[in-house]
Amino acid sequence: MILTFDKSTQQFLLKTVYAEGATAREAGFKWDSSISRWYSNSASRAQAVAELAEVDEATLAIINMRMEAQQAAAAARKAAAAIQIAASHATSADIEVPCGSGLEFMPYQLAGIAYAAGRENVLLADDMGLGKTAQAIGVLNLDSSLNRILIICPASLTRNWQREIERFGSRELTIGFTTTKAMPAADCNIAIATYDIFSRNTPTAAAIRAAEWDMLILDEAQYVKSRDAKRTLQILGGRTKSGEEVSGIKARRRLYLTGTPIMSRPAEAFTLLNSLSPRQFPNFFDYGRAYCNGHKTRFGWDFSGASNLAALQERLRSTIMVRRMKSDVLKDLPEKVRQLIELPADTPAARKAIAAEGKILAKARAAKAALAALKASGGDANSAYREELERKRADVQAAFTEISRIRHDTALAKVDAVVELARDAAEGGKVLVFAHHKDVISALETGLGELGVVTITGDVPPERRQGIVDRFQNDPGIRVFIGNIQAAGVGLTLTASSHVIFAELDWTPAAMSQAEDRAHRLGQQNSVLVQHAVLEGSIDLLIAKRLVAKQKILAAALDSTPAAVDDADDALSWLD
Repeated sequence: MILTFDKSTQQFLLKTVYAEGATAREAGFKWDSSISRWYSNSASRAQAVAELAEVDEATLAIINMRMEAQQAAAAARKAAAAIQIAASHATSADIEVPCGSGLEFMPYQLAGIAYAAGRENVLLADDMGLGKTAQAIGVLNLDSSLNRILIICPASLTRNWQREIERFGSRELTIGFTTTKAMPAADCNIAIATYDIFSRNTPTAAAIRAAEWDMLILDEAQYVKSRDAKRTLQILGGRTKSGEEVSGIKARRRLYLTGTPIMSRPAEAFTLLNSLSPRQFPNFFDYGRAYCNGHKTRFGWDFSGASNLAALQERLRSTIMVRRMKSDVLKDLPEKVRQLIELPADTPAARKAIAAEGKILAKARAAKAALAALKASGGDANSAYREELERKRADVQAAFTEISRIRHDTALAKVDAVVELARDAAEGGKVLVFAHHKDVISALETGLGELGVVTITGDVPPERRQGIVDRFQNDPGIRVFIGNIQAAGVGLTLTASSHVIFAELDWTPAAMSQAEDRAHRLGQQNSVLVQHAVLEGSIDLLIAKRLVAKQKILAAALDSTPAAVDDADDALSWLD
């Protein structure tokens, strides 16, 4: 085996006898039949075979020179990545950013603006309540070339964006609102749209996608986490299930805002990451194998888990993500304290609900066990086996649907107890109460009405919501805010209260955290007490005990060096 270097082609050539071909192939060399030689451009591959081959002095010198250059380049990349990672954690920056009259950005906000200013595309993933909206406006203030800006946000936040731009903005930029039927004037600088516009084929969705934008800002960007959802395809682009290519919104720069880019599983972050950096995150399959514990099962690939989260966080921070936690930047802001309040099931309605839950829970566990046993049996994948598998899955789904219904009944049964808990809390100050179902919220309103109540549900028009928030924040006669977990769980500042009560629980930990952080935001001066009010012996008691465990996935991928994390469980496994 003889190793040489061809200066004309800049390739390492390897001459072998037949028996040595396997060694060359294993080392990564390729065969060139025209010259009857193995070849490679890689110095590391050449180095791997150099110990087994005859090598002249000149070739050996070239190998050593190139390896030294590769090592120097790797060291430079590592040092550069370390600088970027430090910038993504930074809590201050030596940068001047124009701001609205009489206002100034906080030091950590300046660091976030500096991070975004140096990049075309950024994931601004600061913890909830740290002022991501203000930082986005700071980026607009700093870059005078941004004159056509599209902001997409939940409907409840459109007016808040207008208000914040008017407060923090330093440039004379006109603002307009996009509806399903009308676009702002052509000379409008900032168009504010809602995600609902892109959930179906609307004239304005088509007009927005046809336009060229200087900056696209997605607020609560987790709204486009589902790769197959229509609004995701219309905003980010992609391929439909039928194979049709859909073009997304065209923008020179992108700034995505979310405190929870990973709602339950790392797989849910891919659409955002691919949109921001297709070079770093080019395809879901490789991403899923690396970070979603991707593994092949007899039924196909499973990407529902979580893996290598420390590496994912490092990769994000070194390329596109800036994220600071409240504990990093607001030393005077106490952490949340969560309490599990077990309410006695001492009324006929409560006892009836708990008894009904017990029966359906036993049925659900039996259905889940039967499905698991069938999968473990290793049966042949024939039509009879597949049919039985589908029946077992249907049984599990039916049990889960029944659990959702019975949890509703349980929530109604504990309203009086939650009202009493909230009354006690209101004696010490204002209180936030969150629930899910309309009739539960209505019953809470009735029970707490004399304390002064304001409410936001999905039925409250977006243009009225800020006024409701202002009343709660400023009117001493309003002592209770009641909100739907989804409709009132994002974007609102309710720091007049430091006491949060959940009358109902959501399956998604991030949704619960979002709702909690309506009180645990910038401006909060007190420790925030979060109470999960559940009936003793109820399904919600099991769910509440698993919420913190599920939140470890979020923290591990985004907030700190993670400990080992198990695969994300399906919903019924919470009830084991």
